Amino acid sequence: MDIIENEKTLISQIYEEDKVNKLLLNFDYKKPRNVSDIYIREQFKDDLELYNKNFSLKRKDKLYEIKYKQYSEKYKTLNKNEKNKYTKIFNEELLEFEKNQVIIKKYIFKGADGNIKFRQTGFQLFLSDELIKGLEKGFDVEQITKDSLIKWDRLDLNTKKKYYKNSEDINNILLISQNYKYINSFLVFIYHQLYKIKSKNIPSLYELAKLFLHLSTKQKIVYENYSNEFIILRFKLRDIYDAIHGIKSKTPSGALRIFLQEKAINNEIKTIKEGIDLWKILSEDEKENYLNKCHLQFLAYKYKEFIYKNKRKELFPKKPMNLFNLYASMHKDDKIPPGIKAIDYFRNSFNDLSSKNKEKLINQYTTNLEIYKKKIKIFNNKIFDFPKKPKSAFVYYFQERINLLDKEKTNIYPKQLINIILGEYLNKNFDKEKYIILYEKDKKRFEAEVEEFEKFGYYSKKYE
Repeated sequence: MDIIENEKTLISQIYEEDKVNKLLLNFDYKKPRNVSDIYIREQFKDDLELYNKNFSLKRKDKLYEIKYKQYSEKYKTLNKNEKNKYTKIFNEELLEFEKNQVIIKKYIFKGADGNIKFRQTGFQLFLSDELIKGLEKGFDVEQITKDSLIKWDRLDLNTKKKYYKNSEDINNILLISQNYKYINSFLVFIYHQLYKIKSKNIPSLYELAKLFLHLSTKQKIVYENYSNEFIILRFKLRDIYDAIHGIKSKTPSGALRIFLQEKAINNEIKTIKEGIDLWKILSEDEKENYLNKCHLQFLAYKYKEFIYKNKRKELFPKKPMNLFNLYASMHKDDKIPPGIKAIDYFRNSFNDLSSKNKEKLINQYTTNLEIYKKKIKIFNNKIFDFPKKPKSAFVYYFQERINLLDKEKTNIYPKQLINIILGEYLNKNFDKEKYIILYEKDKKRFEAEVEEFEKFGYYSKKYE
C-alpha cells in the first residue's frame, strides 16, 4: 500500500506545482558569500557610491582593488564577537540557498522528496498508454491527463502492480530520450500503428508510409502535435540528466528565443523576421509569460552550473604543500615544548634545518609537484558531457571526399556536391570496407566512453 500512497502523493503534486509557480518566480538563486566577503561588501557600500560619482571606470577599478586589499586585512584584525555578526549573516544566506535548492529540485527537476531523479512512476506509464489511445479521439494532453487521473484511482491493485513493475524495468531513461532526438510525426504514426496491431502480420515500412501519405491534414496535425510533446519530453529528460551527472549546461534561452521556438514548432512562422514582428506586437502580459519561462530555465541553469562547478572542484587535484607546510606535516607528531606556540616551534625548527635536510625536503616537494602536474594533465583530459555518437561509414567517406574536392576548387554547389558523394557511396561496386573499419573503431570508442561516463559522470579522451 506504500507504493500506492507514494503515487497519490506524486499525482497531487500536479496541482501543487501550480501553486508554487509564483514562488519560483520570486527568488534568485545565488550562492552564499563567504564570511569575509560579507564584511568587505558592507564596507564598500559608501565607497562604491563615491566611486560612481567621482571616478572613471578605469580609475574606479584600481581604487576598488586597493580598497579590497585594505578591507581584507582589516577583517583579519576583527575580534571574535565582531566576526560572529558576519558569520550569522552567512548562515542565514546558506540556509536560504539550501531552501531554494530544495524548491528547484522538487518543482523544476520533479524530485518528489527533494532529490533529483527520473520520476518514471507507474501512473506516468499508464498516462503514456492513455495518450497513445487518445490519438484515436483527437489530441488534447490536458484533458487526457485529467481523465487518466480519475481512471488511475479506479484501477484495481493487480492492474496497478503491472505498471509499477514496468516502471522498475525502465532504468536507463537517457537512452529513451536520445531516441526522441529525431522524432517526427511520421515516426509517431508508425509507433501508433504498431501499438494497435494485435496480430503477427506486421506491415512493411513502405505500406505504413503509403497509409501516412493518405492521412487528412487534420490527422497529420494530430501526429505533429504528439511528436512535439516527445521533443519537449526529451529536453526535460536531458535537463534532469545534466543535473544528476554534473554536466556543464548550456546558457538558457532568452524570452524572445523561447517565443520563436514555440511559434516555429507550431508552424506559425517561417522566418525569424516574422517571429520578431509578432513579438513586437505582443501585449505586456503575453511577454511576461515568456519572461517567466525564461526565469525558470535560468533557475535550472544556475543549479546545474553550481553542481558542475562543485563536481569539478571536488575532482580537481590539490596543489602540493609548500616547503614549510610539508615540513610541518612531516613533523606533526613532534612533542612541542610547553609555553611555545606550535607555529613558532615549527618555523624555528624549519629555519634551523641543515642544508642536507633542506635538500631532502626540496626533493620531496619536487616529486609532489611532478605528481600534481601529471594529475592536472589527466584532469584536463576529462570531459564532463555525454560522449559523442560514432560517425557512420558514410560520414568518414564524405569527409575524405569533400576534402579532396575542396582542394580541386570545384565550382559545384554544396547541395549538388552532397548528392554526388552520396551517389558514389551508394554504388554497389564501391568498396566500403575501409570506412566500415573506421566506423567500428569509433563505435568501440563510443561504447568505452559511455561505460566510463555511466560509472563516473565523465569520460577521458583516450582516442584520437
